[in-house]
Amino acid sequence: MKRWPKVLGVLAVLYLLVVSCLFFALSQRQSVFLQHGQTVQGKVVGFGHPSSSGAGPFHASIPTSANRVAVVAYTTDGGATRLVTSNPYSRSKAYTLGQPVTLVIHHAADPSEEVAVIKDHNETGLRVLPYVFLAAALLLAWYLGLHRYPGMLRRRHQLRAGRPTPAAELPA
Repeated sequence: MKRWPKVLGVLAVLYLLVVSCLFFALSQRQSVFLQHGQTVQGKVVGFGHPSSSGAGPFHASIPTSANRVAVVAYTTDGGATRLVTSNPYSRSKAYTLGQPVTLVIHHAADPSEEVAVIKDHNETGLRVLPYVFLAAALLLAWYLGLHRYPGMLRRRHQLRAGRPTPAAELPA
């Protein structure tokens, strides 16, 4: 029965490491996307709610002001005006009407497959998130390693307090 917590702990460490690697890859892809895309200026023309906000079991418990998106208009090289929405955000003061916004665009052969992303505050979170999962995995692995030697923490605490350990009290 004592083996299951250790097995689950090892599986949790592996899971955290895999998630960390996935977020590292996602962060790398996002930085490449932002570096190689065309930068365009747009303007916030309105606000709305995300299309998926009306679904799910928690829809009734989430206030409508919690899921807002900014609608941004930008002009393509061909002169066409297109609209793009921001990521849902909970801070209502994140964007203001008429605010200039920087967009990154990747053109495709078909104009309907063009990818436009608002360059905003989510960049930092995506760069930090892999390190958070990696730190959690390392802390959990360290904690699981200390359980192999149950007296290890007690001996360290006694040495810091200046008390002799039981092994030091034995006669020679």
